[in-house]
Amino acid sequence: MSLNCVEIDEIIKNIPKQGVIKSFLQPNKNGLIINYYNSNGSHQLLIDTTDKYNRICLIPTNERIKTENLKFSQ
Repeated sequence: MSLNCVEIDEIIKNIPKQGVIKSFLQPNKNGLIINYYNSNGSHQLLIDTTDKYNRICLIPTNERIKTENLKFSQ
């Protein structure tokens, strides 16, 4: 099931947006992780558009992430 505009708005309200982007990671061809820092510390925002499993969420900064050498992250 994909996310609709109401769900995306609710997620965005709860994610800290102010900060400085430190890096991007690409765990797979449908995902993107934005690693950023703000006054509350370091955060990793996962955006995944895999069919039937769309999600936008914060993941723990100590999470080990396997990444592929894909074009965007290069």
